[in-house]
Amino acid sequence: MSKRKNKTAKEVRGKPRKRRRARCAAPPSGGCPGLVRTLSRVAAHFGVAERTAANWRARGMPGKPGAYDLAAIAAWRDAQVAGRAASSEAGSELAKVEVELRRLKLAREQGGLVSVAVAARLFRRHIHEAKAQLAQLPDEVLAELADAVPRDRLAELAARIRGRIDGACRSLADLLAAEELAISPATEE
Repeated sequence: MSKRKNKTAKEVRGKPRKRRRARCAAPPSGGCPGLVRTLSRVAAHFGVAERTAANWRARGMPGKPGAYDLAAIAAWRDAQVAGRAASSEAGSELAKVEVELRRLKLAREQGGLVSVAVAARLFRRHIHEAKAQLAQLPDEVLAELADAVPRDRLAELAARIRGRIDGACRSLADLLAAEELAISPATEE
């Protein structure tokens, strides 16, 4: 039995392959060295981290592994900057919103803001207290009118006034509950 030895790729071809070096085309007049093969060379040329170059690639930077045209990439970057400048008005509005958001987060961390649930609890307590005070109003007003209005009419007026007070307090409580539901998912974490 003869032992067969697996031949390496080098032995099959007969001679070893030379490794190609990353070739760069002759620099254009702008000084851009032309083509490079790796993202690390792209990053080095533009003075950014390799991760930044990878992010550019994910966002549509021209080229493919092994063939990155630095002039095309420079033009792409210029277009990106121009696009950002064109939307600077929207960007400045976004920046204002982000500043306001940071201000609100800081205020919340420092205890300057309360949660929707706490505010709702306070409002409910105030509604309840106001209702208790308003419930005494019909008796006080009707005591003043006792001599001028028949007794059976006084009872009817007291019931109507209490009904209106109860209805108004219920409306406030319902409005508060609706507002709480509308606000809570957007602001509470």
